Amino acid sequence: MTREELLKVHPHHAAMLPRWRFWIAAYEGLDAMLAYGVLARHPREELHEFQDRLREAVGFNYCKSIVNCFNFYLFEKQPRRELAGLAGDGLWRTFAEDCDLYGTNYDNFLLEQQKYASIFGHVGVLVDKPGRGAATRQEEREARLHPYLAAYHPEAILDWRVERDINHRPYVAMVKLMEEDGTILVYRPDAWERWRVEEGAELVGQGTHPLGRVPFVWLMNLTGRRRFVGVSDIADVAPLDASIIRDLSLGGEVIRNCAFPMFRTPRQPPDATGLRDEVATGPRAVLEWDPDAGADARPDWLEAAAREPVEAILLWVERKTQEIYRMSNAGGLHGVDAQAKSGVALRQEFQLLNSVLASKAANLEEAERAILGHWLAWQGREKEVERMRLERPRHFSVEDLAADLDNALKGAGFIDSPTFQRELKMSLARRLLPGGEGVLGTVREELTAKDVAEQQPRD
Repeated sequence: MTREELLKVHPHHAAMLPRWRFWIAAYEGLDAMLAYGVLARHPREELHEFQDRLREAVGFNYCKSIVNCFNFYLFEKQPRRELAGLAGDGLWRTFAEDCDLYGTNYDNFLLEQQKYASIFGHVGVLVDKPGRGAATRQEEREARLHPYLAAYHPEAILDWRVERDINHRPYVAMVKLMEEDGTILVYRPDAWERWRVEEGAELVGQGTHPLGRVPFVWLMNLTGRRRFVGVSDIADVAPLDASIIRDLSLGGEVIRNCAFPMFRTPRQPPDATGLRDEVATGPRAVLEWDPDAGADARPDWLEAAAREPVEAILLWVERKTQEIYRMSNAGGLHGVDAQAKSGVALRQEFQLLNSVLASKAANLEEAERAILGHWLAWQGREKEVERMRLERPRHFSVEDLAADLDNALKGAGFIDSPTFQRELKMSLARRLLPGGEGVLGTVREELTAKDVAEQQPRD
């Protein structure tokens, strides 16, 4: 491949790159936003004054608050995983403890990448294997050679190509990824290449693999109209967050320039050396004008009038804050104007938030299922995925859980069926102990044993 071919990006990548950079700056906070350029220098502003304003800038970083809030609720409960024989596999247990070869726990990896999917709209996950060569199971266990995960944020997913098979089903025929060291990894259904791109293009590694597909997963936050381009949670929040930084900066200027009496006087003419005497008035600000303005132009004190513009700025910031949480369906969680809302309005807001979280959970579940399929494919055990089960919670409200428990307890008294009672108890156990597949298996065994014992005739 040529250098131009390697650096060519997908049209969606080119269109979205400025937004991705803005969104990650909005999440990372004030310094990143200032480096991005959310504060501009005024036409008549001196450079040192602009630099002072940059040093004094403040921001509240609502984007981070929204993203972290969503992630908290999304991962508050562990998923239900029934992995059949894989649960006892030593290499899988090793993978679960170190899924990316950097010592990252599998669940922590998903939590962290979902956070970035919330920011960018999606992230990519490559399921690769060290060496990509054949080895016996014993050699793999001894060398801890297991498939691993590598995360790629949208900036690094340069290009991709989708084709259709003989049954007209779409599949990813190629994905081009920028590595941390600056090399470019090109993955195809049967082979991979690694290129170094400097003045030219140099092939530094290549090989084949037996999968017959590209083991790359798009972890979508929310799906949008562009395929393989997700919807960010802060797409509408980030501009408001940036505008609040600008509003607060203007407020600081008002306080500095208008909140204290300002002395106005004609500008002093220069002396024989070309220098002019500065007007000494102490720590207060001075405005000077052209001395040719007229004989009636005399020094005076400019009235300080800062209260009204500062209050207007604060009211405007408060309104923007309310709109940020309203757009995110999170006003009820943060108490923004909560007292003015009725119980019906708050419940509706919680339902909308739950709907968004449920969609995010479904996409995360789909991505995790694809990751599991690729992991098994690398091990030559792909068919085992059909016997496995993966479910993530779709309800995230404490009030809903309490209501479910209440309804379940009431229903238990009306339906006198051992099977119903056992499955009801298992349902409650899954809600209260999500993700504890080993414990849930023990609970089911105990309930089954108890049913069998109760059905035995007594002497």
